[in-house]
Amino acid sequence: MKYKIQKIIIENTIWSQSVLFLSLFAFIVYYVCDQNKIQIEGFIGICVAILSLIYTFNTSYFDNKKMFKELFDNFNTKYDNLNNDLNDLVDEINKLNAEDRKSRILDKRENKLINDYLNLCAEEYYWFTRGLIDTEVWM
Repeated sequence: MKYKIQKIIIENTIWSQSVLFLSLFAFIVYYVCDQNKIQIEGFIGICVAILSLIYTFNTSYFDNKKMFKELFDNFNTKYDNLNNDLNDLVDEINKLNAEDRKSRILDKRENKLINDYLNLCAEEYYWFTRGLIDTEVWM
């Protein structure tokens, strides 16, 4: 749940900032106006709080986009390293008849290859569940 809320905020950063700004602006008007007397310290404090939250949202947004790009590049590199060997294995198995496929035993290298591929899938899934891989990319 935590990651879903964070993802919604990050993906809709302009909308989030606008709602935040308007909410805090309404609070400023309520808080600062004390019988037509403006409390400058409170006003400055609230303005700093607004700017800090907007800066935090922007920083979080760009950090997540940077992390996504690094993950995406990393996963593509790992997959590229496995791709040719995986295709060779599939081609080799497809050449066998049905009976030979059932009885074929993978050698150490093939087991490692499949294990590396499944580890890559698990790593991608982990980052997807943490909200760092977009649903559009995952599907």
